[in-house]
Amino acid sequence: VDFTESPGARKSNLDYEIKPEYIVVSGDAAALRNIETITLGELDLLDLLNGGPRYHTYPIIIPDGCQNLSGVTRATLDVSFADMTSAEVTTQQFTYADLPSGKRVDILTQELTVRVFGTTADVEAITGEQITVVADLTNYSAASGTYTVPAVIEVASGAGDVGVSGNYQVQVRIREPHEPLPEEPTEEPEQGAEATPEA
Repeated sequence: VDFTESPGARKSNLDYEIKPEYIVVSGDAAALRNIETITLGELDLLDLLNGGPRYHTYPIIIPDGCQNLSGVTRATLDVSFADMTSAEVTTQQFTYADLPSGKRVDILTQELTVRVFGTTADVEAITGEQITVVADLTNYSAASGTYTVPAVIEVASGAGDVGVSGNYQVQVRIREPHEPLPEEPTEEPEQGAEATPEA
C-alpha cells in the first residue's frame, strides 16, 4: 500500500499488516522478471488520523497475462498508529503573508492556541515559540479596516515532526501607511475621586 504521509503522520509510526502477505503468481518470465511486489492502493494517513477505518480491503491486481495460483483475489490491510497523541499549544508568534500593496497591517490577535499532533516525544517537546501564525491576506488587496482573516500555522524546522489540526483565524487591521492607529480610550477618574501623584 502506498501511504501518503504528512507532518506528524508518518509511515514509520505505523503498525500494519497485510493479509495475505504473499501470493503465488505464474506467467511469462519477461512479465514477472522485475515484479516483487503488488501495489494494492493508496491510503492517506491523515484520513486514518481523523477517525478513518482501521481495516481496508483491496483487490489484488496481477500483471496482464499472468495467473494467480493462490486463488485469493482480495487483500486486507490492518493499520493503526503505534504512538500518536495531540496537545494544545499557545503561541504569541504572528506574521502575515501577501501584504496588500501600499498598505500597513497590524495584527490585533495577541495569542492563539493551536492543536498539534504527532508522537508523544515530539508533541511534548514543542513550545509556543516554535509555532508561528501567518495571517493570509491574499483576498484583501483592496481592503481597509479591521478584518478576521484565515491563518496558516507554521512549525519551525527542527521542532520535531508534528502536524497541526483545525482551521484558524486572526484579527488584523489594514490601513494606509500614513493613517495613525486609533487612539486607545483612556479612563477618566470618577467624579469626586482624587488622583494621588506618584512620588
